[in-house]
Amino acid sequence: MANARYETATNVGSLGNGSSPVVGWEDFPAGRAVVTKSLRVQARHLDEWVKLTGDSYPLHTDDGLARAAGYRGRIAHGPLTFALAVGLVSATGVFGDAILAWLGTSSLKACQPVVPGDAIAVTATVKSSRSSRKAGRGIVELEYVVTNDGHQRVMAFTFALLMRSREINSMTVKEHWGV
Repeated sequence: MANARYETATNVGSLGNGSSPVVGWEDFPAGRAVVTKSLRVQARHLDEWVKLTGDSYPLHTDDGLARAAGYRGRIAHGPLTFALAVGLVSATGVFGDAILAWLGTSSLKACQPVVPGDAIAVTATVKSSRSSRKAGRGIVELEYVVTNDGHQRVMAFTFALLMRSREINSMTVKEHWGV
C-alpha cells in the first residue's frame, strides 16, 4: 500500500515514562501498519506448547519423523505461531490499554512451516476501523502477516478488536462509570 504509515516496534507504545500512551480506536486508520521486532522460535517454545495444550502430534515432537516427512525438522504448531504473532504485536505497546475485547480471527492461513531456529516477525496493517453501536467504542480489523527471516510469509490472518475511544480511555474509572 503506497500511502501506508509504517511504524517499527521501537517507536510505538511508550511515552518513555513507563506509562502507556492514551490511545483509542480512532488512532487506527485504514493503512496504518506496525512492524514488530523478530522472535527466534526455539525448540523450548514447541516443548512448552505441548505441555500447555497436550498437542503432542509427532510432527511437532519428533525431529526424525518430521524430517522423514520432508520438513527441515520438527515444525511449530500453527496455533503456537498464531499466539506468538499476537504476542509480538501486543509487545509493541501500540494498543496502549485501549483493547476491551478480542472479537475473533478470520481468514487464517498457514503458508509455510516454522521450525526451531526460524525468526518470525509480524506486520499488522489496519484493514478497517469504525465506531461501534455503543458510544465510546470502536472496532478495528487488522491484517497480520507473519514472515520468517527468509522474508517468506508463514501465516496470515485478520484480527478484530473492540477498543475504547481515545476520550473514554483518557477518563478515570470514576469519571466514566460514576463509581
